[in-house]
Amino acid sequence: MVRQNKDWVRLVHVQMPLDQKCNKALPRPFHRHACDAALGTICAAEQQAFWPMNDRLFLRRGGLGPEGLADLAGEMGLDAPAFLACMKTEQARKVLQENLAECRRLKLVPATPTFRVGEQMIRGLKDQAWWSRAIQHFRRQ
Repeated sequence: MVRQNKDWVRLVHVQMPLDQKCNKALPRPFHRHACDAALGTICAAEQQAFWPMNDRLFLRRGGLGPEGLADLAGEMGLDAPAFLACMKTEQARKVLQENLAECRRLKLVPATPTFRVGEQMIRGLKDQAWWSRAIQHFRRQ
C-alpha cells in the first residue's frame, strides 16, 4: 500500500520493543529478545538493510539473541562482525531510547504492530483492502 500510494503515504518505523530489558514502561516481562531484535534493525540500518532485516525478524522463530542476529546478518550479506560490534555500542542503544521516547510522546501503546494514522491509533495486522479504504478515507479529509 505504501508503494502504491508513495506520493501520499509514508511508513515510519519506530522501535517499541516489548522487553523490560530496554523498555522500562512495560509492567511485566513479555518478549525476551525484543531489545536485541530492535538493536539488530538499528544496526542493519547502518548497512542500509533496515527493511530486509525487519522483514526477516518477523518471520524468524528463535535465534534472536546477538549471536543469532549476527548469523542472520551474515546470511543477508551484511558485515556480521561490524553488525555485532554495532549492537554493543552506546550509539545504537541511544537510538533505541530515542525511539522509545518518541513512542511515549506519540502516546503509542505497547502492541505489535501498532500504527498511527493521523491522530488515530490502529492495532494489529490489517489486510490490503482495509488499508486501501483507510487511505482513501484519510485522503478525503
